[in-house]
Amino acid sequence: AMSGSSQRFITVALGKGDKPYLNKVLSTCLCTHAIIALIVFLIAETIGLWFLIEKLVIPDGRMTAAMIVYQCSVITSVVQIMSYPYNATIIAHEDMSAFAYISIYEALANLGIAFFIKIGTYDRLSLYAIALLLVKVSVILVYRIYCKCHYFKESIKRVFDKILVKEMFSFTGWNLWGGL
Repeated sequence: AMSGSSQRFITVALGKGDKPYLNKVLSTCLCTHAIIALIVFLIAETIGLWFLIEKLVIPDGRMTAAMIVYQCSVITSVVQIMSYPYNATIIAHEDMSAFAYISIYEALANLGIAFFIKIGTYDRLSLYAIALLLVKVSVILVYRIYCKCHYFKESIKRVFDKILVKEMFSFTGWNLWGGL
């Protein structure tokens, strides 16, 4: 929902042709997603970790693998949340070829993971989680580099506009309500 909101506000800013407003929207999107990622991380590392250790029934000798998978999943989720403003920027610019190429790269990398796991000798579950994390991190780096080279020629000035955040969350809330 926040990704859709970010895309909508970036598209509106592009339509206005107002560079300072676009900078404010991009910066606010990045800050908002960073805050959401931090909240997800804190909840996962407190409540989620407690649930994993105390409540889940995990076979003997598999707790290390479960912990590796859990930590990789948490970091992957945070990385995924942080990539949404870049996805939204590419879609708002209607640069679907870049979006398609990056998606193809991600799909091929995931296929590579499947082949890598088949020949790997380490714990396959842990190997899968670590490899998936590396793919997600590489994908967000590709998004960031692409956006930096094509859209953010000047560096984004860090701005956190509380009014804009309120509008974005309001739009997100109505979007979620409509989806429900």
